[in-house]
Amino acid sequence: MMSTSGYGREHFWTSGTDLAEEGNFFWMANGRPLTFVNWNAGEPNNFRYENGEEENCLELWNRDDKGLKWNDSPCSFETFFICEVRTD
Repeated sequence: MMSTSGYGREHFWTSGTDLAEEGNFFWMANGRPLTFVNWNAGEPNNFRYENGEEENCLELWNRDDKGLKWNDSPCSFETFFICEVRTD
C-alpha cells in the first residue's frame, strides 16, 4: 500500500525498539519480542552519531530499492509512522 500510494521511498516508524536492552528488539505497542525479522543488509548496526545518539528504534525504509525493509535509527528521527488499528 505504501509503495502504490507514492510513499515507497519514505521512512516509516514502527513500534519496534531495543531501548530496554541493546540488540533485543520488542514491539513497544504490546511488549512482545519480534518473531519475524526483515532487516536491510548489515542491520541492525546501532550506529552511534557524533552527538552520542544511538539507533534504538525500528523503521521501514527502502534503502537499496529492494522494498521496505527494517533499519534501526535514532528514535528522535522525525518521519512517517505506521499505526495498527483493531477492527473488532
